[in-house]
Amino acid sequence: MKNIFYSLMLLGLFLGSISEVVAQNKIKQMVAKKWKITQFDFPEANNLSEEQRKVFDTMMKDMYNNSFLDFKKDGSFEIQMSFNGDKQISKGVWEVSDDGKTLTTIESQNDNKSTGVLSIIEISEAKMVLSNEEGGKKVLMTLENF
Repeated sequence: MKNIFYSLMLLGLFLGSISEVVAQNKIKQMVAKKWKITQFDFPEANNLSEEQRKVFDTMMKDMYNNSFLDFKKDGSFEIQMSFNGDKQISKGVWEVSDDGKTLTTIESQNDNKSTGVLSIIEISEAKMVLSNEEGGKKVLMTLENF
């Protein structure tokens, strides 16, 4: 009887770990796409003057129209961010945490490496919402599949 209980317990643990791997692989497959930014929310934007808001809105329009995040299936990425016509490109590698809730990027430029950690708030085949803490304030970025 003890052996049967032990065997069932091991089977349960095995099946549980398989389902976690399957879920993580599904999330990785959903992340591995080219995404465009459709919304960028951060608290400081609420405190802008009318004049600052106009400049900000112009910058955001440029970012929405000319920026992308391309997470490739091989674990590499290319991100292009555009601000007032100035395009910045970063490249590196990415991975999803075992629980599928965190997206980590490691950017490599020359000999410098920079790590970014983003929480995956929502993900589907067509949409991904990421969040990050900057200066103790939560920033949300909504992405849609190209």
